[in-house]
Amino acid sequence: EKPDTYRARTTIAREENAPIVIAPSGMLTGGWSPLYLREFAENRENAKVILVGHQAEQSVGRRLESAHEAGTDADVTVEALAGPGDAKDAEDFEYRESEVQVPDEWIETFGGFSAHGSATSLLNFARKSLPQRIFVVHGDGDNWKSMEALLESDSTLKHGQIDSPAVGDEFELKTRVPKSFEERLEELEKKVSELS
Repeated sequence: EKPDTYRARTTIAREENAPIVIAPSGMLTGGWSPLYLREFAENRENAKVILVGHQAEQSVGRRLESAHEAGTDADVTVEALAGPGDAKDAEDFEYRESEVQVPDEWIETFGGFSAHGSATSLLNFARKSLPQRIFVVHGDGDNWKSMEALLESDSTLKHGQIDSPAVGDEFELKTRVPKSFEERLEELEKKVSELS
């Protein structure tokens, strides 16, 4: 059963019988996964945190993975949603930082399930979609620089702009609103009448 409120999620995390929670978002830095990690660390003596796939540098998931590789408990800060039960307004909720300790024996890693595309698949996607602008925003170490260089060197993408923004950079984006069917039909009728 998928919980749909803050209260339902915290209730599941605090149940006496151990739940199985699948919370794949954000390498324990986004979505509901930090809330579950905080609740488990604060309310349980035993749990399992299975890290599936790649954990980006500086993410909570990477910190857990590194501590596990070193055979130590992980002391991490999670930023998790906290709120007054079933409140409907998002304004009633806020993100709060919590320090939690995750015992080494809780942590398991299971590789091979990363959803990230390869450089080749991302390049092929860019070639097919021909965007006017590409933002390279994710990657460990200097991988993003290599991806940016690959995109910039591709002759198919010469018409577009490629940026690698830093934290805090701001960009103004222009959007195109597609014409409605009625507007396109009207234009077609006008062209037909001009040809007559």
